[in-house]
Amino acid sequence: MNIKNETADRRTNRTQKALRNALIELILEKHYDTISVQDIIDRADIGRSTFYNHFRDKEDLFRGDWERVLHHFVEQITAENLREGRIFPIRGTV
Repeated sequence: MNIKNETADRRTNRTQKALRNALIELILEKHYDTISVQDIIDRADIGRSTFYNHFRDKEDLFRGDWERVLHHFVEQITAENLREGRIFPIRGTV
């Protein structure tokens, strides 16, 4: 792979990670059905056309990497609950 392709791959990975992280943060704040693509791109600080270069819609973003999203989501919930002193068996509920 040449340097130009490596740079493009890193940029693609960075963009997709920013979009995934934005979606995860928003899911922690409000119900999935109320989250719009505009919410996601605002949070990720990425343009609408860039979003659509990578994903068809928010469902595509979520489904495209759902295992990683779910794992990160569980980690975030667990970390938040530990900080607030609330411990519950999350793994049994997921």
